[in-house]
Amino acid sequence: MDSNTERGARAWTSASLTEFLARENKSEPWHNRRFITTFEHAWPAVQQAGRILDVGGRSPFTGMLETFTSAAVSCDPYDLRGPFPYADATFDVVFCLEVIEHLKDRDSSDLGVLATYTASGLRNCLGEIRRVLKPGGLLVLSTPNVGSLRSVRNVLEHRHPFGFALHNRELALTDVQALLTEARLAIESLTTFNAWWNGGGSWWKARLALVLVLGGYSVRNRSDAILALARRPSA
Repeated sequence: MDSNTERGARAWTSASLTEFLARENKSEPWHNRRFITTFEHAWPAVQQAGRILDVGGRSPFTGMLETFTSAAVSCDPYDLRGPFPYADATFDVVFCLEVIEHLKDRDSSDLGVLATYTASGLRNCLGEIRRVLKPGGLLVLSTPNVGSLRSVRNVLEHRHPFGFALHNRELALTDVQALLTEARLAIESLTTFNAWWNGGGSWWKARLALVLVLGGYSVRNRSDAILALARRPSA
């Protein structure tokens, strides 16, 4: 995908994004595919943005936003389970990339909260994102897909379904849909893409997909990451 300068946004191409990340992200290059894919999907909104929030603290993606857009970018670190340090309706676009799977429930002495996973921290994060978005503003969210072919393979091989052991919880597509709807965000698109698989062949994916089809299960949206675009309604 290529883009020319529009309304003050800076010109970029897929090649220039790749070159930037090769230079700026030497420590964790396995993130680069999802950075580029997410940037390309978000570009129609990003090129119009005056203020952008990158939730979860600074990353190479923050640098991409600063380099290839003309927006003012915020990426301050703070506890996402509490109030965000911004006024209502501050941002045109909010990115929440590979963040929500790390969020624990809010600290509490309530046994009901401590005894059961309630997603209170995650729900607070999405609620605060809605609050700081301008009416009509866009949330771009990505998170690992626990319904992916890789997770199914993990279970069949007697491993935990999560793709990454340090996550507090990985979500399915229906989980993300329900949480965004609960947060009163209007979903524009909700799909999956292969952000993480970087080798080892794909023969097992074809075999596993065939097994699912023969068993009567869908193979749609079985990629390893979920990508959601949702807006705060204008009304």
